[in-house]
Amino acid sequence: MYVNLNHITFIESVAPSSRVAELICTVTNTAAAMLDIYQTQARFSGNVTNYGTVKVTGPSTVTFLGTYTEYGAYISDPSKTYFTNLTIESPGYLKGSFGDEFYISGNFINNS
Repeated sequence: MYVNLNHITFIESVAPSSRVAELICTVTNTAAAMLDIYQTQARFSGNVTNYGTVKVTGPSTVTFLGTYTEYGAYISDPSKTYFTNLTIESPGYLKGSFGDEFYISGNFINNS
């Protein structure tokens, strides 16, 4: 399964620590799109490619079990992000602030 996103938001539930929003597919966030993860837990089991913006507002925990490829902007404020494999392509970037934590358990390739 393949998902092409125009806009998607994961929003906090009553008990955000016990709820995990999970996408089990390949995901492409298009150039004009926003993937907004707000005060929740999100897990992506397939590969994720971002050409637009991924905005993570904490407290949130995001896990990418496949390869995450960044061509756009990944903005974290503050949250924990777990990458299995992370590739940053030009002109992509990751932006963190005080309290952000980034973990990479596999390969990290920076072409930006």
